[in-house]
Amino acid sequence: MRDSSLRRFGRRLHHSEEGIALAVVIMGIMAIALLTFLVQKIAVSQTTQSDFYASEDVALASGEAMLERYAAKMSIDPLYYQRYVDEAEAPRRCADTSSASYGTVVNPGNPWMADCSQWTYEFTATYYEHPLLVGESGSFDDVGVLMHINPPSGAAPLGVEIVAKQAERPAARALEAEIGAEAISEFVRMVENDLRYGGGARTFGKIYVGGNIGFLSGGEAHGNVYAEGSIGFNSGGTWYGPPTWMAGAEGWDSSGSHNAGGEVVTDVYPDPIDFDSFWDDLDLIERAACDGGGICLDPAANPLIPSGVLAYLVETTAGGTKLQISYATSTPSGAGCLSTEERWTVRSQNASWTSLGVFDIPVNGALWANEHVVVGRTSGSPFTLAGALTIYAGDSSARRNIIVGSDVLYANGLSADEVIGLAASDEVWINPNAVGSDALFNLYASVLNQNGQMRVALDCGTSGSSLTPSGSTLNTFGSNASLGTGNMSCCFSTRNYNFDDRLDRLRPPLFPLLSNEWTYTNWRETTQPCWVESGGCP
Repeated sequence: MRDSSLRRFGRRLHHSEEGIALAVVIMGIMAIALLTFLVQKIAVSQTTQSDFYASEDVALASGEAMLERYAAKMSIDPLYYQRYVDEAEAPRRCADTSSASYGTVVNPGNPWMADCSQWTYEFTATYYEHPLLVGESGSFDDVGVLMHINPPSGAAPLGVEIVAKQAERPAARALEAEIGAEAISEFVRMVENDLRYGGGARTFGKIYVGGNIGFLSGGEAHGNVYAEGSIGFNSGGTWYGPPTWMAGAEGWDSSGSHNAGGEVVTDVYPDPIDFDSFWDDLDLIERAACDGGGICLDPAANPLIPSGVLAYLVETTAGGTKLQISYATSTPSGAGCLSTEERWTVRSQNASWTSLGVFDIPVNGALWANEHVVVGRTSGSPFTLAGALTIYAGDSSARRNIIVGSDVLYANGLSADEVIGLAASDEVWINPNAVGSDALFNLYASVLNQNGQMRVALDCGTSGSSLTPSGSTLNTFGSNASLGTGNMSCCFSTRNYNFDDRLDRLRPPLFPLLSNEWTYTNWRETTQPCWVESGGCP
């Protein structure tokens, strides 16, 4: 009996142990399954997050690629934005009320209207997929981009807004940038040949010379100097040495002995300066003035101008926000020693001027004239500009001068975005009668003398005696590019050449560039712009 009971108890215990083992095994399997599920879930989550970030990175890189693409097109044609609606843009609508094309809509990939310089964009949900941005796994990996182009306005450079995203994915990246190139106005002085500074000269801002540059005793350079020849050279038996380098400035020439790194000038600027290359940029100013909404002073293009015009007078009015333009059909009177052209440089105040009218400063900031241009009248108020403007006189086939007939100033000094460029296909002349009884002359401008120097006229034009008051002072704030040095020492006892620091970021409208290489600058990522939504911007 006792043995039987023990056997039954043993069987129950055995079955109980088997149940516990089975339960432990089942619970272990469930734990492993749960752990596997959690690991898989975490892995899926991380993969999804990684895929999300990868999608964002691809979108951002694609946006940058489209910036490079647009900059390349601008290098080929600096007026590309005015000629075409890019394939990646939204449809444009002409917003220029002075254009016959006002209200016309042009779809992406088509030519734009030459007479329309302002536009708005229509809403579109269609993104452009560049062939190189198409993915390998079907449309799911394709990258689409949508662009808005903000044309240059006065001193503001061309701006680009881009939104890029992968198809069927919510991740999108938006960025903005400006597209431009280094302008010659960024140099306080640019000379194709040699440049010599007298004793005690102090220079501020960058200087670039195609030959040699030197300073007499006491010369200081507060900005970098670039010379294709030498910094320090012998001229006519006089040694013009290197300057005293100030404020961390350095020099680059063919020797490489003026900077800590030992680099030569071609390490910084590989291509020699060539003033003949500026003609293409000057042609752009003419086309922008006559075909792109600027002011075109040419009887062949403007029916308001009679034939036989010999010169134009440009003055400012309405606080510098408008331009008063006049013309002359006869040469001013002058001394017998003056040639016909020299009379304009010395006696522009004696011309008989007929008013053409008052004009708004054009949005694109371009004014071109087929004859000499006189800026300001010696008997009037200073030429005071409240805006951005480039005045270009003549062209490569008919070279003309710009004559400065009064002080040239900015309405808000150097504290705003006002900027002026004076580009002469021949030379820029200062009428000595523009220097008043205070013996002080101020010129705030970026100057280009395409065929010579900036010069002060004498009583016989290019020769004779000075007509400026004794002890006169010249103050310039800006830049001066020319083939040679000029003759300012003839007529101004004190000459202060100051760089306008704003020119590091401001360019007079369409002012010539040092090279044809356009790049994008001030790149920044932004929040998604309002124009990607169907409701549009408020």
